Amino acid sequence: MLTDRIGLQAVQNATARLVSGAHRRDHAMPLLRSLHWLPVGQQVIFKTAVLVWKCIHGVAAVQSTCKSYALKWTASVSVVWFE
Repeated sequence: MLTDRIGLQAVQNATARLVSGAHRRDHAMPLLRSLHWLPVGQQVIFKTAVLVWKCIHGVAAVQSTCKSYALKWTASVSVVWFE
């Protein structure tokens, strides 16, 4: 999972450089900020938070998604809290 995220971040960084016309060795974070793009890790957190909010408020497109996600989230939190 982590290596996938690193690879996606590299693609996003290259895309930001291409879109903004920056050089290959320019730092990507200022470019991402200027384009109003979240880094990949923060996108995952944001989309997860939006899904949880929608599930709690009953506005998710598919409620079965909420149930399956809640089970995964509960299992991961219990592992973190009880280790």
